[in-house]
Amino acid sequence: MIQRVHLASDYKALVTSKEMPFIDEDGLMRVGGRLENSSLNFESKHPIILPKGHELTEALIDHFRRKMLHGGPQAVLASIRLQYWPIGGRKAVAKVINKCIRCFRVKPKTAEHLMGNLPADRMQANRAFLVTGMDFCGPFLYRSEVRNKPAIKCYICLFVCFSTKAVHLELVSDLSTPSFIAALKRFICTRGKPKTLWSDNAINFVGAKNELAELKRLFSNDQNCQAIHQQCLDDENPEDLDVLTPAHFLIGSAFTALIEPDVSVLNINRLDRWQRVCYMQQIFWKNWSAEYLTLLQQRSKWRSRKPDIEIGTMVLVKDENLPPLKWPLARVIENIKGNDEVARVDVLRTASGTTRRAINKLCVLPMDPDVVESLPLPTEGGCLEKHQNS
Repeated sequence: MIQRVHLASDYKALVTSKEMPFIDEDGLMRVGGRLENSSLNFESKHPIILPKGHELTEALIDHFRRKMLHGGPQAVLASIRLQYWPIGGRKAVAKVINKCIRCFRVKPKTAEHLMGNLPADRMQANRAFLVTGMDFCGPFLYRSEVRNKPAIKCYICLFVCFSTKAVHLELVSDLSTPSFIAALKRFICTRGKPKTLWSDNAINFVGAKNELAELKRLFSNDQNCQAIHQQCLDDENPEDLDVLTPAHFLIGSAFTALIEPDVSVLNINRLDRWQRVCYMQQIFWKNWSAEYLTLLQQRSKWRSRKPDIEIGTMVLVKDENLPPLKWPLARVIENIKGNDEVARVDVLRTASGTTRRAINKLCVLPMDPDVVESLPLPTEGGCLEKHQNS
């Protein structure tokens, strides 16, 4: 009945002709094919033709998908074609598989949006690590020197310069706040005190606020700068105070260096030795602005604007430390939009409370009302009556 409704013109043409495909003695349209001389049975040589996009076709595909234990499109299609021949087979099978929640959880796909504009801190000509982003990666395993002792977890605290993309790595033993504070102290002793630190507001970063206040006091050089400035004013030869230190090789200036005036517009022949060093440094940052900064104009990925994730949508929250089947479920309860009215962060309700996550950490479940999960096979002309009424 479905063939006569959805393939009516082909069915009428095959009633009187003997071409392939053909109509068997039961009135079913079957594929002719080239397997006539094979050892397959009659149904495999001449499978029944199924119309594209019909409910019965999708129900049969869903049945074979479950029978094949949620196999891939090629395996499910091969199993179906031993008895049926759905038109547009691979796309029809992929359509049903893409709506399966269990198949999606095995191989989830994260959400994407238009790549955002660069913040102002990424486009300023600053020394390395003056504005820094930090995050943890890991865990990694290392073996102890003691024989037969199990491997021990460790992590890496990653510091990235916003201006130059320079990377500084610090090894930490765990994710606690004291370990992070120790790593930050080592970073500051090597790269200098940063003006701004950006993080993802993780627990160990949040717990460090009180200790960071004390750390800021310890590493603050404002009083030192004022004392050196006053000494330079009183000294007849202030250039003698600027001695070469390891910091000049690490960050390009001393840890307590004063802000130098702009000398890049002056004639280099008029400048003394230190001013020429400042001149070369300032010319470098001007070239950085003219040559490197313009390369950041292009969006390398996420070039198209896509709809925001709707409120109430069920999502998987990506966790790099767990397999996909163990990623927690959550429901979107709020979209947080930026200045360009694009929501790149969502507020989620999970089993343990509410949290915020970027959308590239979310996998939208295919919860569609047309999902074929337990659709029964229509009988007694039900499909014909339904489509005639529609």
